[in-house]
Amino acid sequence: MVRVPLSAFYAIWTGCSYTTSRPYASFTDSPELLEVILATRPAVVSFHFGLPPKFILQALQHAKIPYWVSVTRLSEALYAQQQGCSAIIAQGVEAGGHRATFDPLCDAGLSTEELLQQLAPHISLPIISAGGVMTGGQITQLLTQGASAVQLGTAFIACQESAASDQLRQRLFMAKGTQITDVISGRPARGVMGRWQQEIDHPLRPAHADYPYSYALAKQLDKVANAQGVTDYQVCWAGTGVTALRPLDALPLMQTLIAELN
Repeated sequence: MVRVPLSAFYAIWTGCSYTTSRPYASFTDSPELLEVILATRPAVVSFHFGLPPKFILQALQHAKIPYWVSVTRLSEALYAQQQGCSAIIAQGVEAGGHRATFDPLCDAGLSTEELLQQLAPHISLPIISAGGVMTGGQITQLLTQGASAVQLGTAFIACQESAASDQLRQRLFMAKGTQITDVISGRPARGVMGRWQQEIDHPLRPAHADYPYSYALAKQLDKVANAQGVTDYQVCWAGTGVTALRPLDALPLMQTLIAELN
């Protein structure tokens, strides 16, 4: 198998031979997205990485569109409550993909259960617990401890209804564990252990671009590698429960979770 040398990665990472572009704009920087929301009036708007400016929240309030936000610590939840959120998603450190911290440098690192225990006595909003949940038993435990609802992500990636490729599903089922790293996108995110975590997230690694610029470079690297038949750099986000992944489609998985819940 052809392997892409790390020198190729560093050339891409530092932008020596490739263009560093912003792959997508923030909601805050895209007023047209607010116009679409106000025109389509969705049942709820959910924010990640914090809340947008006050004028956007006021526009949603005026249109009577509820909005939620993901939080990872008590101070974020209290702020969300003050800013008129209708509910909060309490995301524990077990969650796959990008952590929902308002500031990536201020991550309390709380587990899903620890976070719920901290929020429940102080937050009057509905709390939706998320992070590493794979079974109905876990759902029951969180509901018993004060959650109004529970959110599952990784548990459904392997379903045929998801947009995951067969190659990605295979990696998930073969996964031995996950790890948080910021080298892929420029912001801490949990994914299946691979070359990114083992070789590129090195103690002596060079400085990299912030999110989402590093993400654009990572995708370019994956494209270069794939052209040579190398899939080692494919991004594979997943939570800590990936080893408990079940080969079920959405309906039988829901039926299984409900049976376990009851």
